[in-house]
Amino acid sequence: MPQLSEIDTKKRVLSILFFFTAAVIIKAQPDGIFEMNRVMWGYSHIIFNDTNPQDANAAIFMWTDEIRKNVYLDFKKKIDLFPYIFYSTDEMVKSLNENKVDIVALSIVDYFTLKDKFSLVPSLAGVINTSPYTHYVLIVKKDSGINSLKDLRGKILSQPKNEFNPLINIWISSLLEKRFGMDRDAFFKQVKIEEKNPNAVYSVFFEKSDCAIVQQDLFSTLSILNPQVSGSIKILESSPGVITFLTAYKKKSESKVKDLLTWLASNVHKSHEGQNILKIFKVNRLAEITDKDLVSTKILIDEYKNGLSKREKMKRRK
Repeated sequence: MPQLSEIDTKKRVLSILFFFTAAVIIKAQPDGIFEMNRVMWGYSHIIFNDTNPQDANAAIFMWTDEIRKNVYLDFKKKIDLFPYIFYSTDEMVKSLNENKVDIVALSIVDYFTLKDKFSLVPSLAGVINTSPYTHYVLIVKKDSGINSLKDLRGKILSQPKNEFNPLINIWISSLLEKRFGMDRDAFFKQVKIEEKNPNAVYSVFFEKSDCAIVQQDLFSTLSILNPQVSGSIKILESSPGVITFLTAYKKKSESKVKDLLTWLASNVHKSHEGQNILKIFKVNRLAEITDKDLVSTKILIDEYKNGLSKREKMKRRK
């Protein structure tokens, strides 16, 4: 019998646990459940980066129950809320096509890919500290003699996995394209992908890499925990503020989900159960967003796409 990979095992465990969650929610409801407002909420699996499946399921079960009870108390509306995990963009597209999902939590790259086809409306983004925006920073050792981006040509870069940081490669490749007409893989001698985000910082600290890209919040946290990090490492470049993950809803579902999502932004962080699920997503609270809040992120992605198109044209001319 073939052995399951770690990710396949995680998928199976999460699928079984989510099925159990839905069954328990149904069983726990009073009579008349099928007269409730039925809402299907899909989650991209990358939202659960480095999360134990049992912990994710437990937090979502408590959060779902908390939503059901409080939305009824606040709006006198009963809600039949079901979570579902998507393990690929194709799976998400299939459910959107078949109208099997009302709300989706997904990466910003998937959002812009699917937005127009399925009339998706941005609704919520996670807030770390005080802002829904993430900044990526390019860091180097202070005593390395590296003082500008051009000094890094032919050097070794460390970074977290692209899958869980969808804009890292987009930002650095766009920056290198504008400055030098090159993408990340052509500019650096080697790109090391780290299993854990902090490892990228420590790779520079212990001089295993010449530079690294990480989220600024992570670098700030590690600098506080270990003053030697801030004492020996400096920020060379910083990205514009971008939103990496968000929750959106289908426009046709607006009437049955808008109040729910507004309530979440205002209240979910106030309860113990809500705080548990926010820890799974590695954010402090949720904030309501609109397309205006995504402008800087859209510009960055468009610049990256334009750079790709430009390089493809140059290749064809050769």
